Amino acid sequence: MPTLNYRQNKLHYHQYGNGQELLIALHGFADSGALFLHLESALTERYTVVALDLPFHGKTDWQEEVYRPEDVAAWFELLQQQFGVEKYSLMCHSMGGRLILGALPQVIEQVTAIYFLATAGVEFTFSASRLSFPLALRRFARKKLVDSNFFMRIFDYLHEWKLLNTATYTIFKMQLDLPRRRARLLRSWESLYYFPMRFGRLQFKLLNEQHLPTYFFFGIDDGVTPARKGKKVAQKLKNADWTTTQGNHFFIKNNLVQELQSWLDTNLPLSS
Repeated sequence: MPTLNYRQNKLHYHQYGNGQELLIALHGFADSGALFLHLESALTERYTVVALDLPFHGKTDWQEEVYRPEDVAAWFELLQQQFGVEKYSLMCHSMGGRLILGALPQVIEQVTAIYFLATAGVEFTFSASRLSFPLALRRFARKKLVDSNFFMRIFDYLHEWKLLNTATYTIFKMQLDLPRRRARLLRSWESLYYFPMRFGRLQFKLLNEQHLPTYFFFGIDDGVTPARKGKKVAQKLKNADWTTTQGNHFFIKNNLVQELQSWLDTNLPLSS
């Protein structure tokens, strides 16, 4: 697997396709760049796809405690230089959407389109709030709770108090049973403090000023990032398309490839 060297860190990525345009893909929490291999047949002719393993995930070796939006922007720039392109498109799933929102002010001039797949950032999320969970608290949790089951009880309480919906609670609860999984969650949670919780005025302003094509795909049974929330975001953008498909938050792994292929052929046909 190829590697992107960044300071003392090594970001692994999956590469496939031979299209003329570079597509950089960011996965969600507890996943890896391999997620996008499910879409390979739909993307391979149009794009050269680089799907990163994010810090604390997959085979990436991230030596620093956290990462920030400027790091994400730097990864994109390094890939842009490595592949010798002036522009690139972006694709994200779930948490990857928040990373793109954070880096957007620094990279938007180089981006030609963004594919948001079940993206985070379409609604207020209590566990992502900076006011509810300030940086000091997140740092304390990362340092003190990796080897403690107390963090699991916190999630139970949040669910009981209806501050976490059942779908989100179920997904994240599975990530708390082992210290290494708790470490991944807590280090990611601290890093996400530096990224916007949802689409805000700045992101809407940038996307609309650039008239940047933004394509939203949501599963109709997604309880983590509901399709109706994504539709409200898309309606505020001047050049957005909103599509629903069968499935839940992880519809990419099921039947999206055929629907995406059909959507691309209809909306963005390749020139002969």
